Amino acid sequence: MAPTSPASTCSTADTTTLADIGAELKRMAKKMVTKDDLTHLTNNIYEAIKSEVNGLKAEIKAQEHRIQQVEKRAQTTEDHSTATDTALKRQGTLILAMRRQLEDQDNRSRRNNIRVRGIPESPEGENIEEMLTSLFRIILREDTPAIIKYDRAHRALRPRPTEGTPRDIICCLHSFATKDMIMRKARSRAHWNYRVRYNNEWVSARWPEDIPQFLQRLNLPPTPVPNWIFMPLDSRPQPQRQARRRRWNSQGEAPRHRPDLNNPEE
Repeated sequence: MAPTSPASTCSTADTTTLADIGAELKRMAKKMVTKDDLTHLTNNIYEAIKSEVNGLKAEIKAQEHRIQQVEKRAQTTEDHSTATDTALKRQGTLILAMRRQLEDQDNRSRRNNIRVRGIPESPEGENIEEMLTSLFRIILREDTPAIIKYDRAHRALRPRPTEGTPRDIICCLHSFATKDMIMRKARSRAHWNYRVRYNNEWVSARWPEDIPQFLQRLNLPPTPVPNWIFMPLDSRPQPQRQARRRRWNSQGEAPRHRPDLNNPEE
């Protein structure tokens, strides 16, 4: 066998290397991304982005719709709130007017009230209107009307005391004029002004409690007076009145007969 020359050996090695490089290049070329691959990848990315964007658009539209609904409801609520505030102000004005009218009615209902204190209570029962009529006739005297009408009369609404101060009597007279007359007469008789000069000294009595001292300073014996504050009508002296002549008016008519207050039958 003939020996191999060095030149042929190098040529074979170079050929093998070039062949390997070519094969490697082909393999690398197959692995490289082609235009079609890029186009396909780009299309996939585009579709994915498009799908996401479409989802975002739908969500944004839904949010816009919800925001519009919220704004609409907020406007409706604001309108209702304004109307409610106006109605509340109007109702407040009406309630204030009704409260004033109610207070006025309450004051008017108490306008004819009189509170009487110090009248003893009877354990067997009592006719309050009869007692009040007797008391008012003592106060009014000749100015007493023929009939004193009461809308209501009762003791104070609390338990009856076993001893001590009796319960007040509260009465509502039917006529304010009668009530006003009674109060004016009672105020004018609330105190006395009896002054007596004795041994160059002035002695006065202004209240029923001053009577014992008043009598003592005048060297007079004590004089107990029963029913000092409340004197029954039948026990007080009756004034004697002279009969008056009947006068005729210009038309020839007799005047109306005035009932005698001391005669209960008239």
